[in-house]
Amino acid sequence: MIVGAPYNVFSWNYYLKGEGHEAYWDQKWTSEQCSILIDEEYFEVKKHGAWSGSWSLKRGESVYCTAQKTSAWKRSVDIDSPMGTLHLASNSAFRRSFFIALDGKVIATIDPRRILSWHAELDILVEEYDFPTLAFAFWLVILLWRRGEGSGS
Repeated sequence: MIVGAPYNVFSWNYYLKGEGHEAYWDQKWTSEQCSILIDEEYFEVKKHGAWSGSWSLKRGESVYCTAQKTSAWKRSVDIDSPMGTLHLASNSAFRRSFFIALDGKVIATIDPRRILSWHAELDILVEEYDFPTLAFAFWLVILLWRRGEGSGS
């Protein structure tokens, strides 16, 4: 189990720790972009346009993986990654829980630790996985939570 938590109660900057991995976010407040230190390696999340639902995770000058929101009305994202095409989606319209699927099989879940908490757990259900991709998926969940909080939901 990998645990994620904000740096403090007022922050959307998170860290992930567990199973020999660590990731730390430096969220840009003016955009849906950030820097992520994943297992001591720097990555950047870039958004493709102010109104776009498309992001890239970059390592240096190369694109590591990309994400595309599937619909403006749904909380789901398709991620093209070294693992293949992953589908990140919420478990229901009224919950903050998400799952990550590969070829129709759930490979990981992201759940809040408590009902009113911003702490979360990333539970990886497969033995072989790409941690930078799953850290990027975790960041996308935090982004969707942040959007929901900003809209008053």
